[in-house]
Amino acid sequence: MNDTTSQIVKALKNSQVVILPSDTLYGPEANAYDAQAVSKVFAIKQRQIEKKLPIHYHSLEQMDNDIIITPLIEKLVQKFMPGGLTIIANKKSNSKLKFIENTVGFRIPNHKTLPEIIKQLGMPVTMPSANISNAPPSMRFAEIAQELNIKGIEDDASLCAIPSTIIDATTLEVKLVRHGKIAWNQILEAMR
Repeated sequence: MNDTTSQIVKALKNSQVVILPSDTLYGPEANAYDAQAVSKVFAIKQRQIEKKLPIHYHSLEQMDNDIIITPLIEKLVQKFMPGGLTIIANKKSNSKLKFIENTVGFRIPNHKTLPEIIKQLGMPVTMPSANISNAPPSMRFAEIAQELNIKGIEDDASLCAIPSTIIDATTLEVKLVRHGKIAWNQILEAMR
């Protein structure tokens, strides 16, 4: 773990929010088990508390602490993660996730730094796009850091500007919620 990664992990353990790149967009990242830190993300984004935050994990094993992993969800995770697919699934009753009620949208980002940070932290992180709610997300770290007044890791080159595809797998009938990085027909093919 290099010095920057170590500093980011330390900040996350201390209820701070940091801007980090993923394989899609930048996001304000916070420890998803820390209510104080998650509250800061809502405040930074000026986001309504009813609007859930996506959660990032580093592995299927880590997800198992919070999410009811059905055989179908496991199959989709193994096929498309790490990568640009967010799955909405049912949350376990004993989950420690903050401000998440019955369902949770999650993914494993395909980025050189982020999964390692999550692994070293030992906890999942919230990571919506780094923008004020309803405003378009920026692809430039300098603009985001200034607008949101947060520090983090600059890596403009890793972003693809296409958000993750979101599917709802809370029932047996999987539904497309948002078109994104992974085509819906690829997901349908993988479910056969």
